[in-house]
Amino acid sequence: MKGLINLEEVPQNLSESIKHSIASYFSGHPDSIAEIPLDIPETSPPFFKKIWQACRTIPPGKTQNYGWLAKQAGNPKAVRAAGQAMKKNKLPLFIPCHRVILSNNKLGNYSSGGTNMKKFFLNIESGGAYE
Repeated sequence: MKGLINLEEVPQNLSESIKHSIASYFSGHPDSIAEIPLDIPETSPPFFKKIWQACRTIPPGKTQNYGWLAKQAGNPKAVRAAGQAMKKNKLPLFIPCHRVILSNNKLGNYSSGGTNMKKFFLNIESGGAYE
């Protein structure tokens, strides 16, 4: 997955198109960041790459659980590994791990700022459905 953003090192000077996409996201247009290509390091575990790719397919404002991610990545029993992939995600806005919830439909933890941050992102995307 070659692209504009390297997950090992976020560039200091983001391109204007990426800046515009991020600003659009926070202005209520969450689809704006979905198509930004990512450069996932070759050293990343192959299963994590599949999990991150699957996570990027979850539409803004919608959620899926870890079991769904594992199934999409080709190993339905690897639910904990799916959780580890989300935990290792270095770009949560671009690989939207905030859209991944527990199988009981609870939000669960969020390593990129806690549950309040997870709700914040989901509310931006859904128009406030996660109050």
